[in-house]
Amino acid sequence: MFDRVRWLWALSAAFLLAAQGCSDSGSGPNCTGTLVACGPSCIDVASDANNCGACGMRCGNSEMCVAGRCAASCPEPQVACSNVCTDTATDRANCGACGMRCPGGQVCNNGQCALECSANLATCTVGALPDGGLAEGGGAPICADTRTNRLHCGSCGNICPMGQLCSAGRCAPSCPSGQNACGAVCVDLQNDESNCGFCNTRCGTGFICLEGRCRTAGCAAGNTVCGGRCTNLMTDRSNCGMCSRACAFGETCNSGTCSQGCAMSQTLCGATCVDTQVNSAHCGRCGNACPAGQVCQMGACATVCQMGQTLCDGRCVDVTTDRANCGACGTVCPGSQVCTGGMCAAACATGQTACGAVCTPLATDPANCGRCDNACAAGQACNNGSCQAVTSTDGGCLPPSFVCGGACVDTRNDNAHCGMCGRRCTADRLCVEAQCVAPCAAGQTRCGTACASTLTDPANCGACGMACAAGLSCVNGMCTMAPPTRYERVEMPGELMFIDACGATGANRVLPNVDDSRAGTTLPFAFRFWATDLAQGAPVNVTSNGWMSLDSSTLSSLTGTIPSASTPNGVLAPYWGDLATGPTGVCIATVGTAPNRSFVVQWANVEDLGSGNDLSFEVVLREGSNIIDFMYATMTAPESNTVGLENTTGTVGLTACPTGTATRCAPPSNHRARFRPIP
Repeated sequence: MFDRVRWLWALSAAFLLAAQGCSDSGSGPNCTGTLVACGPSCIDVASDANNCGACGMRCGNSEMCVAGRCAASCPEPQVACSNVCTDTATDRANCGACGMRCPGGQVCNNGQCALECSANLATCTVGALPDGGLAEGGGAPICADTRTNRLHCGSCGNICPMGQLCSAGRCAPSCPSGQNACGAVCVDLQNDESNCGFCNTRCGTGFICLEGRCRTAGCAAGNTVCGGRCTNLMTDRSNCGMCSRACAFGETCNSGTCSQGCAMSQTLCGATCVDTQVNSAHCGRCGNACPAGQVCQMGACATVCQMGQTLCDGRCVDVTTDRANCGACGTVCPGSQVCTGGMCAAACATGQTACGAVCTPLATDPANCGRCDNACAAGQACNNGSCQAVTSTDGGCLPPSFVCGGACVDTRNDNAHCGMCGRRCTADRLCVEAQCVAPCAAGQTRCGTACASTLTDPANCGACGMACAAGLSCVNGMCTMAPPTRYERVEMPGELMFIDACGATGANRVLPNVDDSRAGTTLPFAFRFWATDLAQGAPVNVTSNGWMSLDSSTLSSLTGTIPSASTPNGVLAPYWGDLATGPTGVCIATVGTAPNRSFVVQWANVEDLGSGNDLSFEVVLREGSNIIDFMYATMTAPESNTVGLENTTGTVGLTACPTGTATRCAPPSNHRARFRPIP
């Protein structure tokens, strides 16, 4: 606390000096604007890394001074030129690129030297201040983007106070690396109990903020509670070695000891010393965070595969079942063969035999008639596994064709002669295996007389007739070991944020301003729910009462328990109660690109009936991984309702509630829960 007060006092003093246009001793030069007298010189303490915020306050070697605060990088759209943040779209000394100076009489207009500013920029006149875009000699015009230029914020000459940047034409706090502006205060959303994860999200009694989530009291291993929040005493400058022991300005907390600079092999990122060789938030360099599922190894982000999997070309695969990497990376199984136990093997449909790498019907294949490699001679056809002269078959037609109306037709698939000559299928039917059948639903393929999902059908895995070996199942068109049949509650990656389905491209809005209603939709991709493989196009039941189900249900029940054998079953309930929707209703959207899409159902600004409270939450289904996420944005005064996940028979359920039971849960704002499939 003392360190923060001292820093704010110094920053305020510097700003007062700048505003008064005098030096700290009264004998130095008269400085104007954002300049402060530091010894004999006028220094811009808003951008000088050696005097950042006040004279003598030096930033770290890899940091820059942004609006009077040390930062690891420049705020967009600025870039670092000679360790100073500047906008190359308007800076005459760095026009378009660092060091590209415009000639006298010209301005820097959108990164190019020109005689005047374009319509999207304001033409401002200022004195000779050392800030990006200022002309030499004073009084010369510059092009200024009044939406982002802190010396011309909103209008020419409107300078933002020290410690603030210009955002959307308004001055706003500029926060150090790792912090965010909540109102006029910079806070760490990862551990601030009044702003946990998001601004103004306060943790309740008995909870602390840890990694952006309100949790029951108690810190993760290696952390200690200081002032109601979890912190690492080895690296926290405000609690270095022990709670409330703050390091002096310019010092870092290194292994629990305040010192100048970082230990060997470490780098100063913001106010923390880190090892960029292994730190996943600063991998290789400050601010370079590894994406979800990767860790930092030797300064580079790398994928870490689960036990039993191998990294092949950046993807984790099971080399015992992967056709493209069978037994080893890059070993592809030929033709219709599948990978079983790390070896390629043929898996043919009923009535077919593997001849080499090809499955074929020996009863009719003239190249393999009756047995593999037994080819019929010219003028012969294979009929019932025997080579016969063409003249001995029906009307001179090659089997399995017959003469119908003077023409040879295959009655197995001819819509005009289906099964026999003259039997025509109606317009809504197809002739398949001599039978008139209905077309297959979206996402399914006709395999013989039946429709199948080649993504999940073990008898037709990846293509019709490609059967999985015994003990294997079909997942995403590949034969694999037995797939997961249940779910477990796991921690959700911290970088995943609430998805705005209502604002997504192609979003479908249903159930506006209703009570106790439902709407039907379909899955945009195949999804395994508990032990049930659902094909693309499978029905989804969405209700106004905060729950959905992956079945053909048409219920909209306003209350329920999890688990319960009574209908509805197969329920996904982020907040199941008697709700009423607002004008937006429920938004349904598919975001991302295959094979990593997300199917999102968002209840937007609904309320517990008659309460007037504001509730926004969603269910997210992840393609390929079959993961289910419950995510909550605004949960203003939620009531106790049913929250959880239930299997298709209603015999097993999991709660998503941070406290309480599945049937008496009031999830807080920004709460998140992830359900991962397991064997």
